[in-house]
Amino acid sequence: MVIVDSQQLERARLELRAMVRSYLFSPDYAINLIDFGFPRRTNPATGQRYWDTSSAALRFHVTKKYTLAELDELKLKRLPRRIGPFQTDVIEAEYGVDLPLTPPSGPRAAPRARLCGGLGISIARDNYGTLGGIVRDRQSGALMILSNWHVLYGTRNARQGRPIYQPILRANAPVPAIVARAARERLSAYGPTELPLDVATATLVDQLAWENMQLEIGPVSGVGRARLGMKVVKSGVATGRTVGVVSGLEGFSKMTYDGNWKRLIERVVTISRWPLDQGQGLVSQGGDSGSWWLEEATGRAVALHFAGLRDGTRAQAIDMQHVLDAMDVEIADGAA
Repeated sequence: MVIVDSQQLERARLELRAMVRSYLFSPDYAINLIDFGFPRRTNPATGQRYWDTSSAALRFHVTKKYTLAELDELKLKRLPRRIGPFQTDVIEAEYGVDLPLTPPSGPRAAPRARLCGGLGISIARDNYGTLGGIVRDRQSGALMILSNWHVLYGTRNARQGRPIYQPILRANAPVPAIVARAARERLSAYGPTELPLDVATATLVDQLAWENMQLEIGPVSGVGRARLGMKVVKSGVATGRTVGVVSGLEGFSKMTYDGNWKRLIERVVTISRWPLDQGQGLVSQGGDSGSWWLEEATGRAVALHFAGLRDGTRAQAIDMQHVLDAMDVEIADGAA
């Protein structure tokens, strides 16, 4: 497994920021994500594709990957094979942040006296996401839910104080309890030196009704940094407990919200099935939005899930320390 030192990672960050200007928004390329991670190779003997975990590359994730002949025929520009000291790679992928419309059943969708990570929450009927976990405001000490903007706000006309329901708000069913109210978000509320984040908080109505727990996983032991090859686990409403591996870091992702609202999300962590190439099943699906990815070995939160491939085999998340600092909160430990 490749080991990336701090100097390499800092150089990759600098190159990625330059790539945003030169490539991510260029009409010459259909790029939806750039990051730094494992390149995709082809075994010359068998023709089989595999992830090369012995190296790291600057990666372009494109809606459609063309052959060189197709690029020439379509008169499209070729992407560079190297940028600075790094090789590059092109990966075919299209990511989305869709929330499902069919609520699940089971304990994650049922009422729970103490709120915790992995539960289903709603802002509208039959539309739900995941309660990622409980955090504490660094200034006021208030306890809050930390999840995604598209889980706790959902539309550009949503305002602070919007009610958050648990269990999931269903059509033709009694209205459940309001457990929190929307407090802050970073998809529109960013400054001149910041980029948007699909992140939001909601203040708990009952400041005692919570616990530091991720369903089917256990307590969160703090915050850590994602590393290439790290084995991670999350607790989401749609797919439950799933395991993945960090395959990309320091990404910039183009996303569309609320119809046609284009946003550029930074500090994106890409998570693939564990183990790479042999992994089966799903990493995530719609409804898992807002869940926290933890390092399996330590229980430390490393990223906030917000998007993924629609076939469920790869996920996008945002670096957790960056999220906590942006929202001025810290992970709440212990219990009320």
